[in-house]
Amino acid sequence: MEIKINEKEAVSIEEYNGNFSLVACQVGNDGKIYKKWGYESYRKDGKSVPGDKIRPVAIRLGDNEKAISVLNALLAVLGGKFVSDPDDPNIPF
Repeated sequence: MEIKINEKEAVSIEEYNGNFSLVACQVGNDGKIYKKWGYESYRKDGKSVPGDKIRPVAIRLGDNEKAISVLNALLAVLGGKFVSDPDDPNIPF
């Protein structure tokens, strides 16, 4: 599921092996939504070095129950409403 934030930015929620992530996206000139990609870095000799694999820029939220808990915590910070029932059919994931 993709959600446009503005004319140039979007976010996608994705599930892989039972775990959910928020993925940073951009809106192309053609109106399509594309994932942002980057290299995970690691430390070598006190310096940040890019890894070998390119991956989507994402925030891992955990399994369904943990993802709902994390998103509810974010809603609380933003002053939104909690989702009390994780099995609510209105939740899109």
